[in-house]
Amino acid sequence: MENNKTAVIGWNFNILPLHGLHMGKTALWGIFGLVALVIRWPLLFHPLWYDEAFTLWLAKLPFPQMIAATIGDVHPPLYYVLAWLSVRVFPLSPWAIRFPALLFGLLSLPLFGAVLFYLDIPRQVKNLALGLVAFSPFLIYYSSEARMYSALLFFVLLSLYGVLSQNFLFFGLGVGLSMLTHNLGILYAPGAVFLYLLRWRFDLKLIFSGMTALVVYILWWPNALQQATAVKSNYWILPLTLGRVLNSVYQATAERSNTESTLIFAGLVVFALLALGIIKTIKYKKVVAVEMLLLSLGPVIMGFLVSLVYRPVLIPRVLIGASPFLLVLVAWGAVAVYQSVGRWSFALGIVPLLLVTNLYVNPLRPQTIPDLPVKQGDICYHLAPGSIVLGRAIIPDCDHYLFPYSHNLEQSLSNETKTAMGMHHSPIENLPAPPVWLFYSEGPYSAPDEKPALEAILATADYSLYFERETEGILTEQIWRLKSLSLQNRDFVNY
Repeated sequence: MENNKTAVIGWNFNILPLHGLHMGKTALWGIFGLVALVIRWPLLFHPLWYDEAFTLWLAKLPFPQMIAATIGDVHPPLYYVLAWLSVRVFPLSPWAIRFPALLFGLLSLPLFGAVLFYLDIPRQVKNLALGLVAFSPFLIYYSSEARMYSALLFFVLLSLYGVLSQNFLFFGLGVGLSMLTHNLGILYAPGAVFLYLLRWRFDLKLIFSGMTALVVYILWWPNALQQATAVKSNYWILPLTLGRVLNSVYQATAERSNTESTLIFAGLVVFALLALGIIKTIKYKKVVAVEMLLLSLGPVIMGFLVSLVYRPVLIPRVLIGASPFLLVLVAWGAVAVYQSVGRWSFALGIVPLLLVTNLYVNPLRPQTIPDLPVKQGDICYHLAPGSIVLGRAIIPDCDHYLFPYSHNLEQSLSNETKTAMGMHHSPIENLPAPPVWLFYSEGPYSAPDEKPALEAILATADYSLYFERETEGILTEQIWRLKSLSLQNRDFVNY
């Protein structure tokens, strides 16, 4: 096992004592990091989707309002603080709020290499695993999404690096900052503690790590409890089933989505390699097998248990901290196949199948956004609170928001968050005179009274359907332009 101090993506300064895989070859790491950047860079300029537009909106707010809006939401503030700082360094844009995600995604590569250095697994497996992590469609996407998931990956890896190097500061900071990044960062803490006890046993450094994490997280703890208490429904997370658990593991290992025609092939390959990797790990060394299963499947088990006793929380993106170690098992299985069948059989068989199913058939596609001729004085009216921010992303100049009713709507924003974000509340009877742009989204989680409300509004209006889009047969989005509107003698109370 080498003991060389190494560079960070090719630059020779030791911010962290990152041991790694051939990392002394700084030119190679520079090229490696550059390729990873080039792959991720174009995705920074794709149109925003709902949650990213929420990040953009928060980043534009004054700092106290941004924190207030975050407290009323369901996530901790760390990524929003970083996005808030980013848009004050760079011009306000989708690129600016995605920059922190890109940075954490790139820095996770050498940090993962440092973690691999301390794991007693074959070098061939380490090298292939590092390549899979660098070019994983799942991890590439979250390195370019204006949300907290690549930061969660980085801080989970930092905590594991602290465990393996017995550095209590990195261990404690990683645990505390991961929970400040996402409330479900807590899923990774038990595994990190167990790994420490497995390697080093109970000692003062473990206590100091816990104290460090407590100091980092203590101020947010009351807000985290408030957010957890406020979750009165499952939101959009469906009840737990075996299929959804397997799908979460598949996506965290391979990619975010598949069509039915390719999932069967990609799923068979991925789970076959995972199973083979687990078998090879157990045969290799029992201690290594325990460590690898703890790092790869431990968060899955924790998410499963929380979903059983509290609310469903197990979705693919919260497993991002386990994704690199699932890929280690895949790499181990792939190396075993390669050693058995030879390089040409391997290249002609598995590699093209993975490339076709995971990259060619399902490329990341930009959203289609209508170019609406919004004029000064036009009103943007969002029928469902769940569609507010999406509409804001499509038409940034429409800043007037009106709500016809208030009720518990799945995936809606809390009143505290809406108030902090400066959204206006008004009954539908107070809608100003048209022209009015009416946004409507219908999907599995739409409230049952939304469609009747839409029909009641359209029954009073002279309108035209300006835009309609269907997403994978699940979600229908529509934008109507109301040319005239008569609300007299209409009863909207029940809508």
